[in-house]
Amino acid sequence: MKSLKFWFRIRHLNLWTKNHFRFGFVIGLTGIMQLTLFLAPSAHGQTLTDLSDEDRAALWVEFRNYLLSNPEILYELFDIIEEREEAQATQNDVEMIAQNREILFDDPHSWQGGNLNGDVTIVEFIDYRCGYCREAHPEIQALLASDSGIRLIVKEYPILSQESLDSAKIALATLEVGGAEAYEKIHNFLIEHNGPIDDNVLEVAAGISNSELSDLIDLANSDSVNQIIADNYELAETLGIKGTPAFVIGDRLVRGYAPLETMKQFVKEARDEQ
Repeated sequence: MKSLKFWFRIRHLNLWTKNHFRFGFVIGLTGIMQLTLFLAPSAHGQTLTDLSDEDRAALWVEFRNYLLSNPEILYELFDIIEEREEAQATQNDVEMIAQNREILFDDPHSWQGGNLNGDVTIVEFIDYRCGYCREAHPEIQALLASDSGIRLIVKEYPILSQESLDSAKIALATLEVGGAEAYEKIHNFLIEHNGPIDDNVLEVAAGISNSELSDLIDLANSDSVNQIIADNYELAETLGIKGTPAFVIGDRLVRGYAPLETMKQFVKEARDEQ
């Protein structure tokens, strides 16, 4: 499971590959070793700064030769550091979720579906122009269909384009005007729509939810809807969510797309931890 979470993080950020990080780590480790040679205490209680330049150079040669003969130790150290950093990041996520539990799980302005009394809650941050959100949507539906104990909460998090923002506002306006059932219809239509979201598409979406687009526009641009989105932006920033989709499953934060079987495993773990 550790490698899966690390892969999701690297894939989603799309900034560094594992090899890039290993390369940087080796360079950094070299500097650390040099510093260690100067600061570490010797067997006689002296620091290595007390050694002569000749003795210090000889010790460095021995250290270097050992690493050249046993280069795998660098990868072992990398794995240890990665494991510790991941454990710390996971603990940070747990703490952040606990600190923001009310706005995550009891927000009256976010749509809730599935089993509203379920024992496991999934909070999904979505953008209607996000390809990975579109890919995850049928799998989330399959997850809900296969597990009657899940409550799903959707957080509108439009970050990709103006189309993202416009569609999120219309969806939230629909929720306020038409309720949960109308929202679910427009949400499903927008997330499944593969193409630009213009006024014509929004008009069709409104019709599907038994609403008139003209009736939704004023509310969509109201202070109340803008505040909901602003609160979602702030929450995502607090949780370190920088892209979509993102999921909170129990005390776990999943940044990025995860396949169905992995999501099932996350739900199982959340249920087992209760």
